[in-house]
Amino acid sequence: MPVPRERNGEQVIDVALPKPIEQPVRVVFEGTSTPAAGAVVELLRPWPGHEPVTLRTGAQPSDKLRAQADEAPMMVAFTGGRALLLQRASTDADGRVTLRMPPGEGLALRLPGPGHQPRVETPWQIERGAAVVERIVPVVGGADRRCTPRVPDATAPIAPSPSARSSSTARRAATDSRRARARTAAA
Repeated sequence: MPVPRERNGEQVIDVALPKPIEQPVRVVFEGTSTPAAGAVVELLRPWPGHEPVTLRTGAQPSDKLRAQADEAPMMVAFTGGRALLLQRASTDADGRVTLRMPPGEGLALRLPGPGHQPRVETPWQIERGAAVVERIVPVVGGADRRCTPRVPDATAPIAPSPSARSSSTARRAATDSRRARARTAAA
C-alpha cells in the first residue's frame, strides 16, 4: 500500500502504473486467411458488476461514461450492460491494427462488423510480445450483419398485415349489415 510522504509542504502519494502494451493484432477471414481490411476492432473493459461483454453491451469512452446508481438486473440484461471503450480502430489493408492496453488485465475484444459476422472474445488477455491473429467469418450471401439494429426507412409506406386487412373487411361487412337492418326496420 502506498504511503504518503511530504514534498514541498504537501502530502504526496506516488503511484506506479504499469507501462501499457502496444499489441499488434491481425484480423483475417476464417478458412482463407485473407486480411480483413477496414474491420472495426474495439477493446473494452467490462464495467464492474455487469455481465460479460456481448454484442449488445453499450460501450463508451471514459469522457462519456458516467457512474450511475445500480441498475435493476432486468434492465442490465435488456440493455446488455455497460463497458468502458478503451480503443476503437479499423484495420489497415493488411488486416493489422495496434491496440494499446494495460498488461495482465482481462478485457474484451469486440469485432462488430460490418462485412463479417460480429464477434466478441471475453475475457481477452494477451501477454507482451504474443502474436495475435483473430479469425472472423465472412458474411454469407452478401447480407450485411452488424451488432447495431438497423433503423427502418421512415418514408417507406407501412402495409397492413393480412390479418388486419381481413378484420377491417369483417368490420365493414358487420357495419353494412347493421345499417341494412336499421333501414329495413325504419321502413
